[in-house]
Amino acid sequence: MAELRRESTRLADLITAATGKHHAVVMVSGTDDGYADVIPELILGDVLRVPPHGWPEGFNIQLLNPTSA
Repeated sequence: MAELRRESTRLADLITAATGKHHAVVMVSGTDDGYADVIPELILGDVLRVPPHGWPEGFNIQLLNPTSA
């Protein structure tokens, strides 16, 4: 996980340098066995249906490039 975080931070830094805007790199994984064989695009589609009171249940959301400040 530490290597994934380092690479995510590096990628976010490259995107920030190219665009001039900060970006968050997040990892979304389904916690329900029903998502085991679902393609990432469909998982993301489910997650982006965020209700007004927070993230949908059944997902683990992790920020992979938190600032060190």
